[in-house]
Amino acid sequence: MVQRRRHHISQISLRLEGLRANLSQFKQDELEIQETLRGSPALEIEKTLDEAFDEIRESINHTEELLNALVQNAERGRETQASQEAG
Repeated sequence: MVQRRRHHISQISLRLEGLRANLSQFKQDELEIQETLRGSPALEIEKTLDEAFDEIRESINHTEELLNALVQNAERGRETQASQEAG
């Protein structure tokens, strides 16, 4: 039980590290986009920004899913522990 929980938390930690790396890459990409867009038509800028915000939304949704999974796992662990202590 404890090993499974540790493994699950380890997997979530790895995913969060991946998310941090993605955010870092996003910041770097944003700087490159700003340099590229100087002098570009407004429609191209708007399209690029829309795409960037879509990626941010996807990252946020993924993070929310990970955190919900972590909470659910912790709740199940507490329930299991409580029932073992009561039994």
